[in-house]
Amino acid sequence: MRNKTKTILLPLLALVFAVMFCLSLAPLAARAADTDKFVLLTDTATNEGEPVGSNSVALTEKDGGFTVAGKQKDSRTVAVYDHGYQLGSKVSFTARVDQDYSGLNGGDLKSQVYFSLFFAQAEKGENGFDAADFKNSRTEGNGASLHLFSSEDLSPDTGGNYRGMVNISTFGRRDIVNTDSMYGNTHGEGVTDIGWAISQNKPFTIEMGTEKAGGIDQFYILITVDRTPERPAVSQSKISFPLTDLVKDTENQSPYYVAFEFANMNATERSVDAEVSAITAEEAGLTLEPESVFLKPEQTKQLSAKDAISSEAVADVAYVSENPEIASVSESGLVTALKAGTTKIVATAADGRKGEAYVTVANRITLDADAKEMQVGEFSNLIATTNPANLSVVWSSSDDEVVSVNGGVLQALKAGTSTVTAKILNFESGELELKATCEVTVKAYEKPEDVHGDGTHYLYSENLIARGTGYEKTDKGISFNGNIQNGYTYAVIGEGVTFDKPVTFDIINKFDASNTTYANQFGRFLGISIKNGDANSMTAADFALGADSGLQVNLTTNAEWWNYGLKFMLPYQTGVSGTVEQKQTPENKGDLTGTDRYGNAFARAFCDGTRIQVKMWKDGDSFFVAFTPVFTEGEVPDGSENMTYPSGSPYDYVGPYTMQFDWAQVSKGINDGTWCIAVGEGNTIAANSAKAELSVENVNVGVLYGVEVSRSTQQMKQGTTFQLNGTTNPNSYIPTSAEWSSSDNSVATVDETGKVTAVKSGTATITYTVDGKSASCEVTVVGGLTVSEHEKSLKVGETYQIAATVDPSSIKATFASGDDRIATVDENGKVTAVKEGTVKIYVRVGSLFSEEITVTVTAEGGASKGGCGSEIGFAAGAAALGLAAAGAAVVLAVKKRKNS
Repeated sequence: MRNKTKTILLPLLALVFAVMFCLSLAPLAARAADTDKFVLLTDTATNEGEPVGSNSVALTEKDGGFTVAGKQKDSRTVAVYDHGYQLGSKVSFTARVDQDYSGLNGGDLKSQVYFSLFFAQAEKGENGFDAADFKNSRTEGNGASLHLFSSEDLSPDTGGNYRGMVNISTFGRRDIVNTDSMYGNTHGEGVTDIGWAISQNKPFTIEMGTEKAGGIDQFYILITVDRTPERPAVSQSKISFPLTDLVKDTENQSPYYVAFEFANMNATERSVDAEVSAITAEEAGLTLEPESVFLKPEQTKQLSAKDAISSEAVADVAYVSENPEIASVSESGLVTALKAGTTKIVATAADGRKGEAYVTVANRITLDADAKEMQVGEFSNLIATTNPANLSVVWSSSDDEVVSVNGGVLQALKAGTSTVTAKILNFESGELELKATCEVTVKAYEKPEDVHGDGTHYLYSENLIARGTGYEKTDKGISFNGNIQNGYTYAVIGEGVTFDKPVTFDIINKFDASNTTYANQFGRFLGISIKNGDANSMTAADFALGADSGLQVNLTTNAEWWNYGLKFMLPYQTGVSGTVEQKQTPENKGDLTGTDRYGNAFARAFCDGTRIQVKMWKDGDSFFVAFTPVFTEGEVPDGSENMTYPSGSPYDYVGPYTMQFDWAQVSKGINDGTWCIAVGEGNTIAANSAKAELSVENVNVGVLYGVEVSRSTQQMKQGTTFQLNGTTNPNSYIPTSAEWSSSDNSVATVDETGKVTAVKSGTATITYTVDGKSASCEVTVVGGLTVSEHEKSLKVGETYQIAATVDPSSIKATFASGDDRIATVDENGKVTAVKEGTVKIYVRVGSLFSEEITVTVTAEGGASKGGCGSEIGFAAGAAALGLAAAGAAVVLAVKKRKNS
C-alpha cells in the first residue's frame, strides 16, 4: 500500500509545481502590457545643469503610440518608450514628422532642427530615465542614434527633387553613415522617398534588429516609405553595421529602450507635430546554440534552444528553415545542409518566444589566378570568389618575407617563391576547410627594364636615399609614396612616342605646400621630362635638368604663395641652354602664355592636390605643354568652375595653362627617332628628407603595348553564347581599328562586340586584333558526354574502369567520388572499392555535362549474407545466448520468490 501511495503522489506533486510555476510566470507575461507607456523628457539641452530656451511641446498617448505637438526654442524633446528589449529583438513602428523647416539649409538642419531615433541601453532609476542616456553626443555606453531630416524649401514639390538626409552614429563611433547631401535623383529612390515623407508630412515605417551577414553579427535599421500609386513600388533604405560598433560593453546586458527626439536648437521658435504608432516587437526570448552554423553540403549540425536570460534549456520548440532548399531542419533541431547559400532557422517555443540561428552553406572558393610572377616592389591583386558569394576570406602567405598579403593585395618584397592561400572564414580547418592557393614567384628588380610591359620603368638616381613604398603600379597608372633625400626618382610612363598624336596624362601632387621651409619649397620638385632615345639604356640623370636634348618642366611652389596671390615657380630646361630659366607667375610671366588667372588657377590646383591634366603635342615648329585643373573628376573645365584667391576674392577659371617651346631647341635638331616621357620627384638637399606623394593616372601616349581578352580558354555547349571582352594596354589607348575574328566559323562565330556563339562540336580560336596587336581565346564546343553504364556492383578491393565518351574526343572528362571512404576514383576514371556501402561517382565535362554512376560495394567473401561463420551469424548467435541467459535468470528469480 505504501508503494502504491508513493506512485500516485509523485505525479500529483509534479502537477502542482507546474501549475505554480505557470502562475508565477503570469505577471511576467503581463508586464509588457502594464508598463508599456511613453515618458516625456523635455529641455534635455542644458547649460551647466539648467535648461535653456523654451519648450511648450506636449505628449499625448494615442492607440498604443503617441502624438507630440507644440513649439520649441533652443530645446529638445525626448519621448521614451518604457519597455526594455533584449538585444536581438526586432522592433518596428510607423512615424510621421511635421516640423517647421522654413529658412534653414542642410547644415542648419543637421545641427539645429532634426528628428532622431535612439536605440540605447539605459538604466531606469527611482526617478525614471536619465535624459543623457538619449543624447547623440555620447561617447560612452551602448547605443546608436539615427538622424532623419529633409527640407521642403530646398526641394519644393515642383520636380520631385526631394532632399533626404540620413546620419547614423553609435556611442562609440561617430558618423557611420553620413549622407547629408544625398539627393534621391542621384543616389536612389530610397533616399528620395525619406525626404519626401518627412517634407510632405507622410508616414514611414522603421524596423530595427540584428541579423548575421556572412557569419558576422550586424545591427540594421530598415526604413520603408510607401509612395504608391505615385511610384510603382514601395521603396526601402537599409542601414547596417557590425554589432560591435553598437555594443562596446558586451558584458552589460541591461535592456535597450527606444526613444524619439524632436530638436530645435535655433533661436527662432518653431512648431513640431509628430505621431508614432504603437510599437510592435518580436522579442528575443530564446538563444540558439550555436547561433551561427557553418556547413558544407550534406553535413549536419544539432541546434539546442535556451532561455535568453536564464540560459536554461527550453523544450517543446518548433524549428523552421526560411529556405529549406539551402538547409533543412528536423523537429528536433537537426540542421542538414543541402546546397550553397545562406538561410535562417527560426525556433519558436510553446509560449511564443523566438530565437534565430544563421546558417551558411559553402562549397567552393576560387582565385582568379593559380600562379603569378611579380617584381620586387610591385603590388598585385588576387580576387577570391566564394560560393555563396561575398563570404569573408582569410589570407596568408607561406613566406611573408617574399610576399605579403593584405585582403588579397600582394606586395612583392624580395626574390623567391611563396604560396598565398585564401580560406573562407569559419571554413578554415578540419572537415570544413575550403581554400584556394596561388603560387607567387618574385623576381629581383631589373633596372631599367620595362617591368610591366607597358612602357613603365622605375629609375632611381645612384645617390638617392628613399624611404617608403616607392613607385607602385595602380589600375589607373602609377603612384609614389615615400620620403626622398638627396636624389630623385623618375617613372618612365611612355616610350616609343612620336608625338604624332597628343600625349595626355593626369598628375595629382600631394606634398604639403603649406610647409614654408626652403627645403620643401625650393629644394624639392615635381618634374615632367621628355628625352630622345631608348628607355632601356637610360638612367634617372637623363631626365634631370641640364639634359642635352629634350625638355623638363619643374613644378614647385613659391615660399610666399599664400601672401601674394599664389606665386608659382615653373623653371624649365631645353637642350640649348645649360642653365635653368625660372619663370614665375603671375608677376613675371616671361615667355609663358596666358593671364594671371590662368597661372593662379593652375598654381592653386597644384598646391591643393587637385587633379591636373597634362597635354603635350607638336604642331609645326612648336612644342606645347598645357596644364588643365580637373575640378570635376574626369572632366576638363568648361569655364563655369569658380576658384578663389587665398584673400577670398573669387574669379572664374577659363581654359588650360599653356607653355610654348621652339621644337628645334627641344629636339636639338633630332627630327627622327622616338621619345620617352617621365614624371619624377626630387629633393636636392642632402640633409633633408622630404615626403613625396604623387599619382600619375589615365596615361595615353598614343602607343599600344599590348592587347588582352577576358579569357584564354572557354568550353561551351552547342547553341550557347558567352561574352568575350577585349582591353588594350594602356586602357586609355584610342584604337584606329579593332576587330574580332574566328578561326573556324563552322565551330564558333563571334560578332563585332566579342559575343561568341557555339555552332557545333570542335575547337576554334577567337582573336581580338587592335592596330596590329592581338590576343586570343581557345573555344571548345562540346557536343555531349556518355557513359557505358550507370550502375555497378563491386566487392571490397575490386576496381572498375569507367568508359566515358566526350564529343569531341580531344576533351577529357573529370571524375569525382561522392564519398572516398566507400570508393575512390582517379583522374582516368579508375574506380577502387574501399568498404561496404553505396556511393555516386560523378563524371563531368566542366560545368557543361554531368553523368552519375551508382556504385554498390559489398564485403569481400560475402560476409554480409549471414551464416554461422559470418558477421551476421555471429551476432545472431550472441543474441541467442543473451536471451537464453536472461530466461534462466527469470526462472531462478521465480523459484526463489516461491521458496520465500
